Amino acid sequence: MSLVLLAGGYNNRMRRTDRTLPKSLVALHDVPPVMILLTQRFIRDDVQVVVTCDAQAAETFRVLYPQVARSVKIVEDDFVGTGRALRMGVEAARSRWVLVANADTIVPVDLTAWYRDIDLVAPVHQLLVPRSVQNSMLIGVDPVSGAVRHWGEGTGQSPACRLQPASSTGVYLVNRSSWLAWQYSDGLSLESDILPEAVSGGLVHGTIAPSSMPVFDYGTTERLQELQDNGRLRHDLLAAAHLVPKGYRCPPPSYIYEPMAISSGRLLSAASGAPS
Repeated sequence: MSLVLLAGGYNNRMRRTDRTLPKSLVALHDVPPVMILLTQRFIRDDVQVVVTCDAQAAETFRVLYPQVARSVKIVEDDFVGTGRALRMGVEAARSRWVLVANADTIVPVDLTAWYRDIDLVAPVHQLLVPRSVQNSMLIGVDPVSGAVRHWGEGTGQSPACRLQPASSTGVYLVNRSSWLAWQYSDGLSLESDILPEAVSGGLVHGTIAPSSMPVFDYGTTERLQELQDNGRLRHDLLAAAHLVPKGYRCPPPSYIYEPMAISSGRLLSAASGAPS
């Protein structure tokens, strides 16, 4: 398994608007916090981490986080957010199983042709988006056909989200923090319509923590409920839920948490299919 992080500079507008980030992390404008924390989370013997970022971000990364930087492969590219950066990162990974993470960059809208060109169709292709909606896109890659599907993009002001026709074999990843605010053009709300259906259908695959906290493995949904009841787990600290199709036979990687999602203060469990 390889994890490819597309990590650009942490832009000024995002720093100004995302007040939840610790000041020490906000200051690292050339190294997005999500890049650091995701990298630390995924450094394992069986996971190769490839970071694509511009030269300035790479230098900042090496100076501030030397131990982490030594454990990953850094691919420097001044056009992070372009197809070229993604190609470089994936090719550097040299793996058929690739998890693509987007730290702070806008990925080109049309990647379908690019994937076909390099004939890279992996069972798991997901693009992680940051907790802030700024400059982020919801995207999934069909594990069967390799086609890239988009579920909307953040404009930094009002998310111009369009819910594309859902593929029965698609891999979805959505931005947890903005579910309540997002309304799709066809009238569906991710919070009230899509998430409960996904949970009841057993589609919730796991969560990854956002950029504003250290990444801990909380374990079971019962433990999460206990932490939540004790006030030790803020609802917005779980940033994303991986929604995978029913019947998809690829077992979840060991670094993905127990199937779960936090929604409006309720713990939704894929096992029970109902709020607990």
